Amino acid sequence: MKRWIFGALIVGLTLFAANHLSAQAGNPPPGFGTLFIEAQDGPRNITISRQGAVLAYIQLPKGTHLSAVDEHRKVNHLGGGRFEFHGDFELRAMLPSDIPAAAKAAGHMPAAELMSHAPMVMTAQGVDVVLEKPAQQ
Repeated sequence: MKRWIFGALIVGLTLFAANHLSAQAGNPPPGFGTLFIEAQDGPRNITISRQGAVLAYIQLPKGTHLSAVDEHRKVNHLGGGRFEFHGDFELRAMLPSDIPAAAKAAGHMPAAELMSHAPMVMTAQGVDVVLEKPAQQ
């Protein structure tokens, strides 16, 4: 009887732990898999395409704070300041003048929270995106 109770307790705890861990895995923390850049060293170019055709080209000025994420939530860093995104994509951007007063007063704010205040939010579905520093002139 003691073995049966002990076995049931082990099974119950295992099921509880598995359920608890899977619940955590399904809800990543804010900003998980998101690229955050404070472009102090120069502008950033963003090229958005679908099936090889360019849909949009954007140049964000020096000093822009930005975040970028795709549906895979895994940043693909190509090196040299180049990043690739595929599928459903979200870009958020703000100029230094757009930073909330609370962040300025505190001296800092977690990047995910800061970017939740971004006045520019752009989403696109089924695209390929390259975010890069422009070549030095």
